[in-house]
Amino acid sequence: MSVPGLPTASSFLQKLAYNLRYRGTGVCLFMAGYRLVQRLIPLECIVFFRMDTSVLSPGKGGVSFNVRKLSSTEIEILDSNRYDLSGFENIDMRRGHECFAACRDQIIGYVWVNYDSIYDDKLLDINLSAGQAYLYKAFTLPEYRGRGIYPELLQRVCRILKERGVHTILIATSIENRSSFRGIQKAGFERLGTVFYVKMGPFQKRIVPPMLCASGNR
Repeated sequence: MSVPGLPTASSFLQKLAYNLRYRGTGVCLFMAGYRLVQRLIPLECIVFFRMDTSVLSPGKGGVSFNVRKLSSTEIEILDSNRYDLSGFENIDMRRGHECFAACRDQIIGYVWVNYDSIYDDKLLDINLSAGQAYLYKAFTLPEYRGRGIYPELLQRVCRILKERGVHTILIATSIENRSSFRGIQKAGFERLGTVFYVKMGPFQKRIVPPMLCASGNR
């Protein structure tokens, strides 16, 4: 008899077999250790990456889809059961943020672009200057994952931003999101630093590498 909300033994074994096959033993051991530390100490690790668009390579066009900027109306009619919507999309657009989508016969993925300050009370403030941008809230439909959509979309958006005069692009992901981690690196981003956030009751501590603190001034 299975208990609602709890994984069955078969589903656990299927997930374990999948992770061992596609992620490798080393990654699985790392994630098991990371989850254990999270249970003992509330810890969040966010890895930041940077791209200098002057070294951005020309696109090879290996993945077939079109990229275009979505309007507010197109975002409003997206199915929240299929797409990862936070509810703050209208606020983002009013602040001048843009959403670029990968499109075939439907929207198969997207990423948001921010040109002003980045603030997250769990992380840190990054004040972007002229010629800088931050990519965030990326999403790919589950049935299209693992096909190279994400890194190709990031590259194409970076080329669009380069044509607009953007010279530095930042992006971040949780250290446990290994697929996003690999996609960002495959797109040509270099690792900038890791933010460690620890919270125990009323006490909290953020550990930010100096190079990341200076990233907004580059």
